[in-house]
Amino acid sequence: MRFEKTLYFDPGNKEVQQYVTTVIRDIVRRYDIDALHLDDYFYPYDIVEARPGQGFPDNVSYARYGQGMSKGDWRRSNTDSIIVRSARPSRTKSRIVNSDQPFRYLRNSYKTRKAARPARQTDYDNLYADILLWLKNAGSTMWSADLFRVQPFHAPYAVLLDWWARHTYGRQCFIVWRPTAGSNAAWRDPTQLTRQIQALRSYPRSRSRLLQ
Repeated sequence: MRFEKTLYFDPGNKEVQQYVTTVIRDIVRRYDIDALHLDDYFYPYDIVEARPGQGFPDNVSYARYGQGMSKGDWRRSNTDSIIVRSARPSRTKSRIVNSDQPFRYLRNSYKTRKAARPARQTDYDNLYADILLWLKNAGSTMWSADLFRVQPFHAPYAVLLDWWARHTYGRQCFIVWRPTAGSNAAWRDPTQLTRQIQALRSYPRSRSRLLQ
């Protein structure tokens, strides 16, 4: 379906969920891979993609499959289903790592005390991705928390790093970051990069992944 200027698969469409699973199963069967990494498995960023008052056009699917759930819970159940289905084929080869890359904010501080101040976009409430559920139950064996371009007025890097490091549930945790010198006031501080690296090293179970 078309949303703004982009074509999307509808996560609420059961045929889409099966299609994604079929593609992954085919990859696992035919190629000697070490890992499956899913990125942008969630609903579109409405603060970027949509005009005010316009949401993702999935009313038809919701009417057909919603089964009395709120739209938010239904959308989360759709992404849950895709993640769970995607992990199943790789379980036939135990050495394959299943990984996901969540957005930096799970939920806002007034709901979970995660962010220091409210963020406009969050995994749970806007992208409909229940990351903690996947880490606990859905077979994700590794994940990368997207902390690059963190805005200090939303949540300091150290606050987000500490939260994600304490919610690994035994999984491998990689912190994704990218030096963006001069992009905002925080990155005009010449000590910013060094302080972030030092903070990351204080969490032995966390690792870093640098985006070029």
